[in-house]
Amino acid sequence: NAKNPKSVIEEWLNYPGYRDLFFVNTLKTIGIFSDKKTLVLNVVQGLIVPRTGNFYLYPKHSMAKIPVSIKVADLGPEMLKILKQHGHEGLTEVGFPISLHFGNSGRMGERKSYRCKVIANDRDGVEGFIHIADDGSHRRTSSPGMVVFYPLKPIRKGSKVTVSWSFKRGKRIETVDATYYH
Repeated sequence: NAKNPKSVIEEWLNYPGYRDLFFVNTLKTIGIFSDKKTLVLNVVQGLIVPRTGNFYLYPKHSMAKIPVSIKVADLGPEMLKILKQHGHEGLTEVGFPISLHFGNSGRMGERKSYRCKVIANDRDGVEGFIHIADDGSHRRTSSPGMVVFYPLKPIRKGSKVTVSWSFKRGKRIETVDATYYH
C-alpha cells in the first residue's frame, strides 16, 4: 500500500537486515513488480558475494535525525522470538537498532566477545541487549555477518547518542565509536 516508492526504500534503513544489503554491497540488482497498490521486491536473486575488509556501523558518526524507536511488529515475528530469548517479552517498541555489518567476509570476530556501551547526552546509560544477527533467516532482523544492539526503550528525541562497540578478532580487541543525534 505504498504511495511513495522512494520512502519505502528509505525506510529499509530502519531494519538492520535490510540496511545490511546497502553497507556490505551485496545487493547487485533488485527485481521489482508493481500492480496498483502492491509492490513486490525480489532481492534474493540479486545478491552477490560481498567485498571483504572493513566493517560498517549504523547509525554512522555525525548522523542526525535518526528515528528514536521502531515498533516490534514492524520488525516481524522473528523479533518476538529475539525479545523472548533475552527476557523482554511483551515489548511493543524498542529503541532504534544500532548495527555493525561485516558481510559474509569471515571477519566478524569472536561471537561472545561483543560489547556495546550506549550513552545518551553524555550521562545516561542506555539499557539494551546485543543480538548476534548473522543467521539471515529473517531479513528485517538478521543478515550474514551482522551484530545488533537493541535499546530496550526509545532514546529521547533531540538526544546526542555515543556508541562504543568492542569485540575480539584474533588476538586483538577492536573498537569502533560513533556519536549521532536523534
